[in-house]
Amino acid sequence: MNSLRQFGCTTQDAKMHCRGEIFFALTSIIRTLRDLRDLRGENSFSFASALAVLSVLLTTNFANAELLCVHLISDNTVKRSVPVHPGGAMRLSFRHSIYGSQVEELFALRREGFLLTQLRYSEARLVDFYGYESAKLDNGAWVVRPPPMLLPSLSLNTSADAAMTLHLDRHGDAKPLAIQPTGALRLTVASCSSKAHG
Repeated sequence: MNSLRQFGCTTQDAKMHCRGEIFFALTSIIRTLRDLRDLRGENSFSFASALAVLSVLLTTNFANAELLCVHLISDNTVKRSVPVHPGGAMRLSFRHSIYGSQVEELFALRREGFLLTQLRYSEARLVDFYGYESAKLDNGAWVVRPPPMLLPSLSLNTSADAAMTLHLDRHGDAKPLAIQPTGALRLTVASCSSKAHG
């Protein structure tokens, strides 16, 4: 699929992501055409009308199908870029540096950044430590659902005693990324084709 290059799909990961975006766009278009056919009646929706609607929807979907990446930045240099689906999920897991217990922060990925949706703590005392008033016990974890908060970037302070992993819902065989203890690290969401993320 050489035509994938025009959408910034050059690496193998990016090509898989783009194929997924194209499949999603086509299924959305087919669903819309079926809905239009149902609204107008089975026999009154002509093939020419379907082609006209399809061309408009294809143009719109592919113009907006810019590939997004989560960029891991250290010392103002992009160390790694991982293609992601807009609206997909990301989970940051780490050991609390004081209590040594497990913490998970869940985010929805947006073009504008990371939308915090849920916090999961292995111990109830972490709920208090982070200043939350209540949490629910769910499958052995204390879950906090804070008010939605959009963060343009995430600043992480990594250390050997607080190992971090990053889980991205890219495709079925995706493994979590281990974040090496290098001190300060920043995560951003941006176009995969953009080079500067300062």
